[in-house]
Amino acid sequence: MENYYIGEDKISFKEFNQEAYDAFIESDICRYVQQIIHHFRNWKRDTTKEEQLVKKVLANTETYDSIAFAYATGDSHQTIQSAIGSLASAVLKGNKDLQDVVDAHQVMSELILFASNMFPDYENNMYEAYNTINGYLKVQPLYRLKETVKEYYPLPNLESTTKHRPLGAYKWDITETTSLDRLNNTAFTILDIEEEEPSKDLEEKHSKWEIRNATRDALVNKPIYFNWHPDYRGRKYSAGYHWNPQGDEYEKSVIAFAESEKVTYKGIFSIIRAIARAFGKDKLIDSEKAKWYSENKDTLDWKLAKEPHIARVQMLSLHLAQSTGYTNIPVEHDATCSQKQIVAVLTKCKTTAMTCNIYNPDNTHIQDAYGLVATEMTRLLDIATQGGE
Repeated sequence: MENYYIGEDKISFKEFNQEAYDAFIESDICRYVQQIIHHFRNWKRDTTKEEQLVKKVLANTETYDSIAFAYATGDSHQTIQSAIGSLASAVLKGNKDLQDVVDAHQVMSELILFASNMFPDYENNMYEAYNTINGYLKVQPLYRLKETVKEYYPLPNLESTTKHRPLGAYKWDITETTSLDRLNNTAFTILDIEEEEPSKDLEEKHSKWEIRNATRDALVNKPIYFNWHPDYRGRKYSAGYHWNPQGDEYEKSVIAFAESEKVTYKGIFSIIRAIARAFGKDKLIDSEKAKWYSENKDTLDWKLAKEPHIARVQMLSLHLAQSTGYTNIPVEHDATCSQKQIVAVLTKCKTTAMTCNIYNPDNTHIQDAYGLVATEMTRLLDIATQGGE
């Protein structure tokens, strides 16, 4: 475990592993990127104003270092927007001045163009740019520091924290932290369920698997805590990449509460509904979910589920609840098109409420708002292609 940091939320790599960061600064990758940034900074431009802007953003070698690290620890394939944002964040270091934000994004977009196959006039590339089948422009970093990526992201805390770091820039302050404090002080744990090794061709997934595999023993069945942050809408996010209750299906399935709770009849019903959803029965109304489970419970194989990891732990949870009366495995509850639900309540519109399942008088089926929009758009397109208006 000496190679992995378990502790409080990390704002930057430099704050929690100075030795490794210093080693990166002396690496060949860092020197290569620094050289490209230096060439980019001194490249002859059409106007003095353009040159001044670049020199303002790339003011010192410490900024070079931050950009190099953000580049070397980025994802293997990124949208152009994501790549620009990552490098701009490395330049800004939390600076939220609007003009500085605009300048950083402009210069970093030019740097990525300059140091990629999109700009043939410069021979040293950092990125390979390509278009996806859906028309998205993506870039692939040609040199990545794979061994450092695993240490960059925060692992769960072994003690609760009182830190709350706003995500993004917005004009209101965090004055009420009760819900955040409760989340920060909620003890979770990792269930002792191993993860099958993904193909090494799936680089990001395999990298996550390696870290989870290496840190599992230090976290399994021990109280752990996540550091939660709000964004401008008030949504709350937990810090973490390899272990995160808001992460991928496997992470969601194995992160449970540290303390078990007594399960009521309603709780049993909620678990059964979760099992049905994991097997792809999410469009059934609740009574039909229960009926489906009752008819199939003796032959269910979690490996055949639509969400196998979720199915496995929810079936385990049901067993615990029925045999002991307690479980520590949470059940996920999600709204149907929450934005439409809010609009329906504010406008008191029954039609809108019905499309997002707030109001369901006959209780015969689950409405799919996106499906309704798709059906109506298809109808209108059919009319248009047949010469209608």
